Formats: sequence, structure tokens, C-alpha cells
Amino acid sequence: SQSASVVLRPDGSIIALVGGIDYNKSQYNRATQGLRQPGSSFKPIVYLSAIEHGANEYTPVVDAPITIGKYSPQNFGGKYYGDIYLIDALTLSLNTVSVRLAQAVGIDNVINVARRMGITADLVPNLSLALGSSEVPMVQMAQAYATINSGGYAVKAYGITKVKTSKGKTLYEYQPEPAPRVFRGADIQVLTNMMMSVVQNGTGQGAQAPFFVAGKTGTTQDHRDAWFDGFSRDFIAVVWFGNDDNSSMKSSMTGG
Repeated sequence: SQSASVVLRPDGSIIALVGGIDYNKSQYNRATQGLRQPGSSFKPIVYLSAIEHGANEYTPVVDAPITIGKYSPQNFGGKYYGDIYLIDALTLSLNTVSVRLAQAVGIDNVINVARRMGITADLVPNLSLALGSSEVPMVQMAQAYATINSGGYAVKAYGITKVKTSKGKTLYEYQPEPAPRVFRGADIQVLTNMMMSVVQNGTGQGAQAPFFVAGKTGTTQDHRDAWFDGFSRDFIAVVWFGNDDNSSMKSSMTGG
């Protein structure tokens, strides 16, 4: 019953922001105020933390049932692929691989990567974070993907460039600051290659276009949230569908 979206330019300027399906019925801005689980659209953050620890597209990983304490994450559809490359694991959005990566690098390292990407929301330091269990505002997810798109420079979203009085006096003017480099360019390129594969060969094929697109789908437990987060050379876009009461969507909608 609800949807929201944020579209940024590479410098972080917001050029489109949809806070809900009908402003007359609800002024609540789901794009900036809403807290929703990002699901698998959070996985690139986990993969980048693994890349920083030496992984690449063709690092072999195991996709198999896993139990850590009382936590037993399962793949969507209950399918497992055994030995697989990292690029294929992200392309197919395999849950067990993401949890294994988070366990291997440490959940604190995953949170550190998220912070450098511009996510300031509370992130619960447990392994389910690897599957996007902590709620994040859409605009922060857009910042994270903009940081990937920039080649590793921290991008901050902004929506107002100038505020003037009726007489023309400037009350506020946005002052862009140099974006600090927060990730190595080579690491970002490895991640981007994987995210291109998501769109070309995996769960994100609905976003294919006759130009460069990279991204990641997200679907949360019981189909409560459906996301697609991605970027081209010119734009970064995040789209979300769901219900305000956090109930499941009837159509079993997925981020794909």
C-alpha cells in the first residue's frame, strides 16, 4: 500500500524524493523519516568489508546450511549451491554466504564500513545484520550507494541549495565540502563489478538498461519490504515498497 524513492546525482544533490503514495492522505516522509529493514540491499556493505580483507570477485566461498548458536539463516527458496565464487553469491543473493562473510571479518568491521558509507542509524551488532535486519532510512541507503558510485568518496545527500527572503536576501546557501576518500578505489571497483552482475545475471535483471547499471535487490522476511538500490553514471536511486504497519505484502513482492 506504500512506496517511496530517493534519486541523487553523484554529488549527493537530491533531484527526486517521493515520501509516499499520497501526500494528502499522509504527510509522513518515508524516504527521510521512515525506518525499514533494507534486507539484502545491505549485503554490498558486508561484501565490501570482505574485499577490504583481501577477497575479490573470484574468492571461493561455501553456500550451505549454517547454524551459529541459535541462528540458522536460510537462502530464499531453500536452495544451496555448495562451492561458489563471491561474485555469483552476490548475484544470486545467497544469505548463508553473507552471514559467513560477516562472521569471518567480524560484525564490527561491517558496521565500520556502513559508517564510512554514510549510515548513521543504529546497527545491532549481530550476524543477522549481514542480511539487513537493522532498520535504516532510505536516504542513508542512497548515500551508501552514492559512495560506491563515487569510487569510494563519502557522499552526503542534500536537498536545498539556497534559501532567500522575498527581498532577495540569502538566508542560507549550501556550501559543498571536499568529499573525503573513505575506501580504496580498487576495492570499490571489485564490488561494482559484482553489483553489475546482479543486474546483468541475477536478482536485479528488472533494472537492465542499454547503459551501465549496478545495484542490489532487497527483500525482507515474509515480504514486508521490497527494495532496489542502484546507480548509473548519472544517478543513484533507491526504491522501496511495503506497508506502514509492517505487514506482509499480499503479492509476495520481492526487490527483483
